[in-house]
Amino acid sequence: MAVNAELIRERMKITFGKESQTKIGEKLNMTQGNVSKMLSGADNQLPSLETICLVAEKYNVSVDWLLGFSEEMCIPSQVSKNSYADIVRAISSLYDQKSIEIKIENAPESVNILIEDSILGHLLEICQKLGSADIEALHTWVDTKLPRFDLPVLSSRDWTSDAVHLADDAETEEEWLKVYERVKNHQTAYNFSWTRNRSES
Repeated sequence: MAVNAELIRERMKITFGKESQTKIGEKLNMTQGNVSKMLSGADNQLPSLETICLVAEKYNVSVDWLLGFSEEMCIPSQVSKNSYADIVRAISSLYDQKSIEIKIENAPESVNILIEDSILGHLLEICQKLGSADIEALHTWVDTKLPRFDLPVLSSRDWTSDAVHLADDAETEEEWLKVYERVKNHQTAYNFSWTRNRSES
């Protein structure tokens, strides 16, 4: 199969989305000018295989898709291998690029995603609040606080009604981490207690 330079450029544009050429250059160790040439085809040359592989690695897309050999854009992965932090990092990156808008309330003009995992919902709500108030605060939180949630995502079968009840009063990161441990270990609400007296807060 012949390599189609125009298709490669188009798929790179899809991959980069609304990310600035300066930011793309930082990730790919290229100048902004070279990124511009690569995307416009100004030099009539294909990106090097090394560059294509680097794009695939940095943006988690398939080399075969970039080259036009496959219609599967993303590299297959098992959700069970992802952590909460991985998922939230990916979503906050999309939010930062203005590729998605996170809305907690129902809005008929937008696509609603039902999140049944209370921990993931809580983390996304933090992203929404910080991102709408101060994008730098969101970046700081992603870099400093989110790594505490580098934990495997719980299975939907772990979220029993008792498990959901555990999350009702969780507010701090410590409390959410305790919820995670209790749900992971299938402990019910009846033997769960906070370490601080909530009536004193």
